Amino acid sequence: MEDNFYQDVIINPENVKDIIFLKSEFERCEFQSLNLLSLDLSMVIFQECIFINCDLSMAILNKTSFRKITFDDCKILGVRFDDCHPFLFSVSFKKCILDMSVFNALSLKKIFFSHCQLRETDFSDADMQDAVFDHCNLDLAIFENTNLSGADFITSFGYIIDPEINYVVKAKFSWPAAEGLLKKYRVFFE
Repeated sequence: MEDNFYQDVIINPENVKDIIFLKSEFERCEFQSLNLLSLDLSMVIFQECIFINCDLSMAILNKTSFRKITFDDCKILGVRFDDCHPFLFSVSFKKCILDMSVFNALSLKKIFFSHCQLRETDFSDADMQDAVFDHCNLDLAIFENTNLSGADFITSFGYIIDPEINYVVKAKFSWPAAEGLLKKYRVFFE
């Protein structure tokens, strides 16, 4: 690991060819405008890093560590975050497309999504206490046995959440998007 340690480095298309990702550690690095499509990032450690305008779609994250990571304006389609190392897992997303990604059974307390598209994203069995979904599209997102206590959905839309199979105490919703709480009962409003 000592040979592949990067600290306070800006990684962009001009210098990415000099970077070794395999079993590397990145601390306080900034990744800018990179195509990391389908890249194997297994066992890589990212700590206090930011990804800006990157494509991480279908990236392989087997035992990858994300500790205090920010994704800004990134495309992250079909990524299995549930394969990541759970120790100190901490991520936030701003203006990202995370369609068909999986956060199954992760501890996501206080996770922050702002202006994100989360279509068909799987949050089953996740602990999402006090999560914030700020202006997010949650069309067909999967919430099953998810702890959403205190979660904020006030400005988001498209979600269907069954209160009988999810924990929603003190979660915040707004009308008319909150119709998604009653969808299974075939109750419609005009």
